Amino acid sequence: SAAFWLSSNGPACTQPTTTAGTCGAMGTGAATASGAGRGASLVSGMAAWYAPAPTTFRGFTTGPASALRRAGSEPGGILQPDAMNRVATMLPMMHLRRPRITDSSMRLLAVLALALPLAASAQAPPISVEVERFQLDNGLDVILHRDASVPTVTVNTWYHVGSGHEAPGRTGFAHLFEHLMFEGSGHVPEGAIDTWLEEAGGGANGSTTRDRTNYTTDAAANGLELALYLDADRMASLLDAMSPESVDGQRDVVKNERRQSYENRPYGMAFSVLGQTLYPPGHPYHWPTIGSMDDLTAASFQDVETFFQTYYTPNNASLVVAGDIDLTQARAWVEQWYGAIPRGPEPPIQPIATPVLEREHRLVLEDAVQLPRLYLAWHAPAAYAPADAAMTGLAAVLAGGKNSRLYRR
Repeated sequence: SAAFWLSSNGPACTQPTTTAGTCGAMGTGAATASGAGRGASLVSGMAAWYAPAPTTFRGFTTGPASALRRAGSEPGGILQPDAMNRVATMLPMMHLRRPRITDSSMRLLAVLALALPLAASAQAPPISVEVERFQLDNGLDVILHRDASVPTVTVNTWYHVGSGHEAPGRTGFAHLFEHLMFEGSGHVPEGAIDTWLEEAGGGANGSTTRDRTNYTTDAAANGLELALYLDADRMASLLDAMSPESVDGQRDVVKNERRQSYENRPYGMAFSVLGQTLYPPGHPYHWPTIGSMDDLTAASFQDVETFFQTYYTPNNASLVVAGDIDLTQARAWVEQWYGAIPRGPEPPIQPIATPVLEREHRLVLEDAVQLPRLYLAWHAPAAYAPADAAMTGLAAVLAGGKNSRLYRR
């Protein structure tokens, strides 16, 4: 395990705030269990949790919005197994408002607490999502799914590269491309992605983790070809529009994002230090996804260009097209816009060693915060490993809000 206090040693705020760069007064009692896809995961208890206003439902007051109210039911009023699971999960977290509780309501709560877990344990119907899956000659993995419940479509391109594929001294590249990918490409002027998608009733976004980077494009159903064209063009010709000036501009944006999210945020450096403690130097999870200031500054245009050529290729990507689509037409457009992109080199396979802590580590950080905060972290099973879901549930029970076990005791 690794643990440290983040102690209060700085100017006190005159009033609670969470604005970056100022002190923050926060509640206590949240926890997360996050799995790293190619290595150990992290379970941490932290003292920041933002609880929504309580919601009253049939004499009970719940913390987050009532699970019973949002669970959903069949026309006949029978709860679905997944809904029952959610209700059963929420019941232990219900906070009872004593003046409104009657003997009958207490008996009802007891019946629900006993009966719902039993009902949820009944065999649930298998989840079936119909998809059409194929692969282009250049190696692009394509998944199509039709869902005409609303007249919208989404295009999600998942590149199998994240900060864990970077090298020591050259970190932050995967996240940097999350910004550069929206700056235009060979046939799309700078700023046109947002403008054209807004005209089609849509928008775009992206995210980066240690193991992958994804880019999503949403639009009205009749904007599918536009969404595919924009996404394919940056895969094929981003480097045609990328310049040292554009890289420098987004480099400064990322640096400012790091200041806002890490250096100038109360408790902001905690998870960065935890990662450095849990994973040894040289391990792909040792550094934060956003990279270090020194590495971002030192990166040359050629370094960034080489990283793109290595990982942002059709044979290192998966494309999902879902929504109100015609499967035949969608496949034809995918083949039209992505099929001519040349296959890239096979990306290097980076071995991920399972980290082992030989002893307990205890650290103390000082920050300009009002309240001290204790972090406890252990290595846990990888994402989607058999025990991953159990660890996520355990974290919620122990420290998942103000009704959790650790908060109440």
